[in-house]
Amino acid sequence: MALMDMLLKELNGDITEGEQEEKTSQKDYERLMSDSQATRAQNAKSITDKEAAKADMDTAIEQTKGKLDSQQIGRAHV
Repeated sequence: MALMDMLLKELNGDITEGEQEEKTSQKDYERLMSDSQATRAQNAKSITDKEAAKADMDTAIEQTKGKLDSQQIGRAHV
């Protein structure tokens, strides 16, 4: 009978420990997902900002090329 009581106490202890681990793991998972979501949002904003900056630079390059071409055409007529 004492052996049964000892096994029952051990089993209850294991169940309690498992429940605590599950709660802790769930909190860790939720924190990880929250952090990941924030990181994804920052990365998306960074990509958008970089794409906008690249588009601005491409526009500036094309304008500069156009000015250069018109200057070269003007010099050719001189």
